[in-house]
Amino acid sequence: MPYEWKTRIRFSETGGDMCLTLPGLLDYFQDTAPFHAEDLDIGVHYLSPMGMAWFLAAWQITVYRYPQYYETVVIGTLPYRFRGSVGCRNFYLKTEDGELLAVADSVWTLMNVTEGRMVKPPEKVMQRFVTEERLAMDYKGRHIALPERMEEREAFVVRNQHLDGNGHVNNGQFVRMALEYLPADASVRELRVEYKQQLRQGQLVLPRVGELPDGRVVTLETKENGICAVVAFTL
Repeated sequence: MPYEWKTRIRFSETGGDMCLTLPGLLDYFQDTAPFHAEDLDIGVHYLSPMGMAWFLAAWQITVYRYPQYYETVVIGTLPYRFRGSVGCRNFYLKTEDGELLAVADSVWTLMNVTEGRMVKPPEKVMQRFVTEERLAMDYKGRHIALPERMEEREAFVVRNQHLDGNGHVNNGQFVRMALEYLPADASVRELRVEYKQQLRQGQLVLPRVGELPDGRVVTLETKENGICAVVAFTL
């Protein structure tokens, strides 16, 4: 059975059109996975003492409608596959009446953060995460192809405000960085993100931007590690 919780769209989560922003939607989905795990007693409080943590490897989010300020919404998630250290999880956003507003697919990897290696989930995790049939959506896969021509943009430095509790740039912050390279009036109907490397405070980020037939793609890179994330927008 999917895990769900209900809330209202807050004013602080909306943009100039008084609708939920894409980063706000991303935060809802990103927070729902650990909520689910904590309620099953296999979340951060369980994994952290063992030096383990789930890291997001890829997003695909399709938006049908951005809900308005003060609208009541239901956020849901369901794991649908585990293979070794990799887990796949769907998300959805809907109204109280059942109107489907957005769906998402995600790929996560369980890591031993001390040793920097992938590990298999403990037996307790596998027992409590009951897999469901995955949602119906147009699955496009984890890897994002880049256009031949990519334009370099001005470099910037990772700030403390970009970091999360793991000490590196939060998954949602990568998307916020990439959104800076879209037209001001752009409406994103699909987001795909491929995470390749971590970013830490003080690193110099080298963005590049390319055009897609139906949108735009942004890579966030460093001289040391190359591409750290690929963010593709369908507009």
